[in-house]
Amino acid sequence: MHSMTGYGRGQCRRDGCTVTVELSAVNRKQPDFRFLLPRELAWLEARLRPQVQERITRGAVTVVFACELAPERRRAQVRVNAELAAAVVLRLREAARSAGISEEVRIGELLAVPGILEGFGGATADDTVAGTAAEALRLALDALRQMQEREGAALARDMVARLAVLAGLLEEIRSLADGALIQYRERLRERLRLLALDFGPDDDRLAREIAFTAERADVHEEMTRLASHLAQYRDLLAAAPQPAGRNLDFLCQEMAREINTLAAKTPDTTISRHALAFKADLDRLREQVQNVE
Repeated sequence: MHSMTGYGRGQCRRDGCTVTVELSAVNRKQPDFRFLLPRELAWLEARLRPQVQERITRGAVTVVFACELAPERRRAQVRVNAELAAAVVLRLREAARSAGISEEVRIGELLAVPGILEGFGGATADDTVAGTAAEALRLALDALRQMQEREGAALARDMVARLAVLAGLLEEIRSLADGALIQYRERLRERLRLLALDFGPDDDRLAREIAFTAERADVHEEMTRLASHLAQYRDLLAAAPQPAGRNLDFLCQEMAREINTLAAKTPDTTISRHALAFKADLDRLREQVQNVE
């Protein structure tokens, strides 16, 4: 099991190129990957996004790249577009003669023209940079997943403890349910007697009315489903590491629905108190599930 939060950093050096990748992940129901790259590295996103998607299935992840080139590699990348420079000088001189001003063109003025100096200060799209970035990203993902796995193990331990509390509360409710139902039936009989309704002791109508009303207060069906959901929850926690957050969240929703129905049906105040305690601990469990991938 993995948490959705974490941080990872990776760095790789190859052939005068150093790429550093930092990953930060936070909770989000759907996968959301944001790449922050220098302009000259924008082409990397399309190549490396699948690498992140393969490792992470849920959560918001920010991917930050930085690339540093050794001086010799920077020098090798610098290119002057001589053809463009000659054309610019020619046009500037023609314009100067037409305006009757000096025809002198300084190198600084020429370098200010876009496209004269190419490849300065950045990484070009080549296999060396791509391979270096992919390896740095792999290292960062490994570090991120290791942190998320540690946090996921801590979350799993906490959830196992909370499941034990919920199971204990459910057993308390189960131990009271039969007795509460019998007491409820007796109270119904007593109320009908006090109302002096025309029912004989062996009147089938009385038996049917009591059975029907008591059936509406029976919570055994809800208890059975709650026990099943708790068992499924334990099985998911014990399964091999895999994304389980959505399934765990669904089970929490189902348990919330069942305990709400149980609380609404039971006339017993003690069972109601246990149901409220169950709901409170279930809310805490669901808060933890929101951190699980």
